[in-house]
Amino acid sequence: MEDEEYREPENQSQWTLLPDLVIEKIFSYLTMRERYYASMVCRRWHHAFYLPYAWYIFSFDETTLTRRRFNYYSGWQFTLDHLRAQLCLTTVGRNFRVLVFKPMTNFYNMYEFMNMISYYAEQQGADRVTVKGIGAKVKTLRYTFPCNMLARSESQQASRLYGTGGEESFIFQ
Repeated sequence: MEDEEYREPENQSQWTLLPDLVIEKIFSYLTMRERYYASMVCRRWHHAFYLPYAWYIFSFDETTLTRRRFNYYSGWQFTLDHLRAQLCLTTVGRNFRVLVFKPMTNFYNMYEFMNMISYYAEQQGADRVTVKGIGAKVKTLRYTFPCNMLARSESQQASRLYGTGGEESFIFQ
């Protein structure tokens, strides 16, 4: 057995032979969870998980980088897992160009995530511990107001946008 060479199966697909640019473009369309599962296909796709364009747009929603925690008052909740967020920011955070905050009910998770990004951005080069470049290339921040989460129809939605000047989302560049 040890003398025999390992042979690739003849009917194996050629997905591993795709160029990095194509894989990177495919990864940019996937969610974070889908990227993670796709990165376990082969070594080339694992390498593509960390390519810059795959993380050009980072979407943060209700369950991104969270874990479930039981609260006696309101039941199961998703709370930001600071270890996951720190690992995400240190490995791919320097590739973020656009941050998208989707409507969510738990603003504390968004607040904590923004605190982590701002800490890394403020500590650029201040010490030898923090990773350089996190948040430095962010050019656009998109935030959608969750005012219309309870609206049943579009006519109700238009009347529920209080304090936003009629805008549902803001884009800061």
